[in-house]
Amino acid sequence: MLFDWEHCTSASPLLDLAITIPGLGSPEDFQRVTETYSELTGFETSNEVVQRVVAAKAWTVVELLFGLRADQHATLVDYLVTTFPDWLETVVR
Repeated sequence: MLFDWEHCTSASPLLDLAITIPGLGSPEDFQRVTETYSELTGFETSNEVVQRVVAAKAWTVVELLFGLRADQHATLVDYLVTTFPDWLETVVR
């Protein structure tokens, strides 16, 4: 178990894996990070685990958007709102 001190709660290590992927990430990024984690920990890698990391990444994007003020971060908000739906289609199998 890893502790997410920013939110003062325990969380799945898969959430921590998701936030190590720069930007939104590609399917290959998610596969590579999950496989590397598996090699280091013995944690079994499967398509289900990869998709759970994708879901964790999507959750962080939604949480980020919720916390941003559009008037102060208009460029980032616009980018995420326009890019996120298409990205989600490419990574969900």
